[in-house]
Amino acid sequence: QKNLESKNDLLLVTMGGLLLLILLLFGVIINYIQKKKLNNRLQVQNIEIQKINKELRQLNSTKDLMFRVIAHDLLGPIGTIYSFTDLLVKRYEKLKPKETFEILEKLNVSTNQTFSLLENLLNWAKSQMGSITLHIEKNNLLHITENVMSLFINSFHNKRLKYSIDIDENIYVFMDQNIYSTILRNLIGNAIKFTPSNGEISISAIEKEGHIEIKVSDSGIGIDEADYAKLFDNKPSISTSGTEGEKGSGIGLSLCKQFVDKMGGN
Repeated sequence: QKNLESKNDLLLVTMGGLLLLILLLFGVIINYIQKKKLNNRLQVQNIEIQKINKELRQLNSTKDLMFRVIAHDLLGPIGTIYSFTDLLVKRYEKLKPKETFEILEKLNVSTNQTFSLLENLLNWAKSQMGSITLHIEKNNLLHITENVMSLFINSFHNKRLKYSIDIDENIYVFMDQNIYSTILRNLIGNAIKFTPSNGEISISAIEKEGHIEIKVSDSGIGIDEADYAKLFDNKPSISTSGTEGEKGSGIGLSLCKQFVDKMGGN
């Protein structure tokens, strides 16, 4: 009887010890699971914080660029517009028709220049904030290109530039018409800006292995090799003046690169 009671006591102690061990193990597992959930939650929160910080940096960069462009590039053409309109108001009766026309012509150039700068600035800001939506459709490349080129007729005339379009009328491309027009306007605008008087600008397109290669060429001053790496780093820089002092926002080529990438091109 004593041996039996001793064995029972030992069994109870053993069972109690096992139960305590199981409870401790269960507690460790629960604690591990809770810590893992907490760590996962913290990782998700850290990712969200990093994402928010990145967005804030982009917004801050966009804001800084806007102020910089307004201060550096927009004040010039807006000042020119103000001067010409002020001259027209104050000397309207004394000005000859030819003088009035010349002032209006210069006023038109400054207005177009200012509009282009603002449009680029707003498009760049939209692209940085991811608020641009694509509308991909089948478009006739020649028709859209001719429409864009027609916007620059006065600029070609004023700088005495020759231009040509070498695009087959049967070439169709799946693309966003507005975004392509913005890209082309920037490239043509740059070509005009950096090509001296009596120069030439050409646009061509050829089919290559299932895609279309579009080329804007000019006889202008070109770009220094040292500046190649800076062209598409998505960090717009202060713009370089053109051959006749034309201003720019410094974001044109960066914007073109972003838009081409967005449409799946190179």
